[in-house]
Amino acid sequence: APVTALRGYSREMTGYTRGRGRITWDQCGDAPCHTTQDVTYAIGYDADGDTENTGDSVFCSHGAGVLVKWDQVYNHMHIASALERDARIERGASLDDGVGADTPEALADAYRRTVAADKALMAIFERTYGTIKRDPIKAMRPIKKRQESGDAPRKRAKPVPDGPEYVLVDGYNVIFSWEELNKLAQGDMETARRRLMDILCNYAGYRRCVLIIVFDAYRVEGGERRIEQYHNIHVVYTKEAETADMYIEKTTHEIAKRYRTRVVTSDTTEQIIILGNGAMRVSSEAFREEVGAVEEEIRGILRGY
Repeated sequence: APVTALRGYSREMTGYTRGRGRITWDQCGDAPCHTTQDVTYAIGYDADGDTENTGDSVFCSHGAGVLVKWDQVYNHMHIASALERDARIERGASLDDGVGADTPEALADAYRRTVAADKALMAIFERTYGTIKRDPIKAMRPIKKRQESGDAPRKRAKPVPDGPEYVLVDGYNVIFSWEELNKLAQGDMETARRRLMDILCNYAGYRRCVLIIVFDAYRVEGGERRIEQYHNIHVVYTKEAETADMYIEKTTHEIAKRYRTRVVTSDTTEQIIILGNGAMRVSSEAFREEVGAVEEEIRGILRGY
């Protein structure tokens, strides 16, 4: 979908799904404008007056370059337009018109599209983790042979931070992912929240971790961020215009450098950002299995008494 048509849609979708909807964006590249005439009219664009970005073409005639105006190009072309050929390939043109899927032109075009897709993925990666710097001279240097004695220097693994483990939980993401809590939420959201908090109190006490559960409250007008202590866990209600994802991203960026940090969420985009901050990610489903295993261990200890 065009970017201009999606402005404000995330907030709109959150509204009609009552906060349960999640949407992620992924850039697929550039495409022709779907309302070209409206856009050019709105900005007052004049193709003839745009001398710095001219739409005219240069044709070869009798060994010399000839300038052809943009609206006269089709009258001077003696071969089919490459743009039209690409469009036919995209539509899956048959072999009858000479542009089949097995022709050299189609195969070459498929390769070009693959390269373009790789560039788009690399752009997304660099926006998340930063620009990749390469040394063009290093590629020409010979590779040093490793010592056969086995005493070649090795990079040391990054030491595990000292101190307690921090676990950040996207509260509503977990509630709607766990079947038991989802059923409770259909009747009363407050009951589902309390049930999740009780479960996590047992988990945090057994694992001896610092557990922070975050609930979205960004739709509460004039709402301020609230942090409450519920038994042995911390409960955070975000402020107006602040989602749980935003709070978790900022918090992991601050504490993951000093403490072992895990984040429980099934949001794909959030998981990528978490890795970039140095924290470990756990899906809501995997965390449910982990919590269940802890509950079984607690029951086993109680049965032993």
